Amino acid sequence: MKPQYLISALLLVALSAAAAQPAQTSSKPSASNKAAQVTTTETRPAKHASAAERAHASQPHWITPLQTLTPLLEQEYRFDVGHTMSPSFRQWVFGGKGLELIPTDHTEVILGQPAYARATVNNFRESGWGPGFVTAKYRLLAAPEQNGNYVVSLMFTAQYPDGGKFSPHNWSFFPQLGYGKGWGRFDVQGTVGYSIPSSGTVLWGHELSFHEALQYRVPGKLHFWPEMEFDTEHFIGGLTPGATTDLVTPGLVAGPFPLYGPVKLTLGGGVAFQVYPTGLNVKSPVFSVRLPF
Repeated sequence: MKPQYLISALLLVALSAAAAQPAQTSSKPSASNKAAQVTTTETRPAKHASAAERAHASQPHWITPLQTLTPLLEQEYRFDVGHTMSPSFRQWVFGGKGLELIPTDHTEVILGQPAYARATVNNFRESGWGPGFVTAKYRLLAAPEQNGNYVVSLMFTAQYPDGGKFSPHNWSFFPQLGYGKGWGRFDVQGTVGYSIPSSGTVLWGHELSFHEALQYRVPGKLHFWPEMEFDTEHFIGGLTPGATTDLVTPGLVAGPFPLYGPVKLTLGGGVAFQVYPTGLNVKSPVFSVRLPF
């Protein structure tokens, strides 16, 4: 985990609140103080906060799923913990998410933190860092609940080698199309993506992925979101051409709850079960902590 991401996020929130305060207390600036007020209200933190507010107001207010990359624009720090278990294999994974920022009304940038993994295969243990990544989103279409309740986004992830034990030596790129539609308290969010390794295609091949989350918001003030996620990975070329893996993940996400000022807390948990190929008895509990702001 890289704590500087969390510190940077909290600093941005504090600076945004401080920079926006003068604009709220002075409705008609005089000519003598106009230049000073423009300088105060047009600083980068103030623009950053207003872009996030406008982005959130113009899209549905669903919760981010446990596994599926949401097509919504979000601004938060996120840290996940996962544990994959099978009769011959166990692996803990810590992190692998990071800091999500909304720099403009239609864009988001995710500064991913490499995950730390600890694996055990037939009593042989190994641990190390995974690859780093950066994700960019561009929201094409969106409407809040009262105006259509939908969203469509383009997303692009660049995964880069960082020298970690579990990090590939090549770059990989993942273009995705994200979509979502809501009906009352029910919503569906999903992505379709394709992996493009920069080298080693004979070894890695390509991966066609489908991820979909079905969610329901429980009535009440506690903001509980039970969900069911479906993940399909189809491998093209590489060492396992034509292979397909299917996962089903029942889970629950709760929040956001007020924490401190504009910072909120969202918690989630679930268990991913591999349903195809059958008979492997693979399951992966996952726990997620998010700090939206």
